[in-house]
Amino acid sequence: MTRTLTGTIRRVATILTLTLLALAGSTAVAGAADTMTVVAPGLSTTGATAAPVDGSVPRQFTSTQSASMMQPLLAAMYYGTPQYSEPPATATRYVITYDYVFTNDDPDSSGTMTLNYATQGSTGWVSFPAQPLWPGSAITAETADKWFVISQSFVAGFNDQGTVKTFAIADSGTTTKSSSDVSSGLIVVVMIVAVVLLGGIYAITQRRRSNS
Repeated sequence: MTRTLTGTIRRVATILTLTLLALAGSTAVAGAADTMTVVAPGLSTTGATAAPVDGSVPRQFTSTQSASMMQPLLAAMYYGTPQYSEPPATATRYVITYDYVFTNDDPDSSGTMTLNYATQGSTGWVSFPAQPLWPGSAITAETADKWFVISQSFVAGFNDQGTVKTFAIADSGTTTKSSSDVSSGLIVVVMIVAVVLLGGIYAITQRRRSNS
């Protein structure tokens, strides 16, 4: 009987260990995939990619870096007075793709926003290809492909020197959300169950030994 209980303890310990490892792995993967930063109420970003038009290695931006560019970009789109001008032929050019999540939908909807960016010295220029955006927004053919000077805030964000204005997400008070908190909670639950099960098996083993 003691051997049977010992084998049971080992099997339970193995199962719980594998479960904890699986949950830890899912925490890392899901947390990285789900993290996003609020750009404006109802609109968040999960990151961006800047592909140089010369074919060199693309740059990857975190959600925070992406938001530091998208916020001044949206300000220019909706509230600015564009200063239209063509960038010089010698300017370095990129195609930037922003990943966004429109959180006013239920469920959330996601998509991408494409931007042409040219930079020379401390000046940056942007233009939008014609494209649909989040619900209620689009870049139409009338305004597409028209270059205009973008604010220094955007340039700073592209150079990883930008700042992000924070907005509270309802009931959370933070500008990011992740599944890591949920997964961490599951790990705690599994650990508690492990302690209870192993403690119970140990108690039964001791009782049987004392009776024998």
